Amino acid sequence: MGNRSVAVQLSGAAAAMALVFIGISGLVRPRRIIGLDGSSTLAIAADQTALEARLSEREFSLDQQRQAEVLLQDFTRGQMTRHYWGSFAGSLVELGLSPMDEAKTMVHSDAISTRLWIEPRRGDTAYLALVERRENRLSTRYCKGTRDQVLKPFESDCPASWISIDIPEVQR
Repeated sequence: MGNRSVAVQLSGAAAAMALVFIGISGLVRPRRIIGLDGSSTLAIAADQTALEARLSEREFSLDQQRQAEVLLQDFTRGQMTRHYWGSFAGSLVELGLSPMDEAKTMVHSDAISTRLWIEPRRGDTAYLALVERRENRLSTRYCKGTRDQVLKPFESDCPASWISIDIPEVQR
């Protein structure tokens, strides 16, 4: 019995020494951990940071698009009402609207049409709302496209290379 308890004590001491050695070696010299696909955890963390940055930028651009669409709708409604009472408004302030914080907004009005150009400070998409009188009726259009066409004259429904967009009714 005495030999057996010595053997148990020796094996327990050997296991404790092995755990102490593993712990100290981990503290002294950190090892590079390999992921399941063979990549290091440092590479995984870098990929995750890049992904988070892309997702954050995408979320920002979607929020910016939503804000622009709300302003475009409010602008067209306000201008249609304003035209009913006499003429188009020459600014957002006259319509009781505020410009977007992170965008440059420009209103151009004449006797038969009015346009709101929205050029966000970030990203490369710009927006346009157009209200015009055609044969004694008002028509509206919404467009989006690249910033290089902002404020340039155009003949069709939207500036060159821009697309016409449908803005769904915004729930407030």
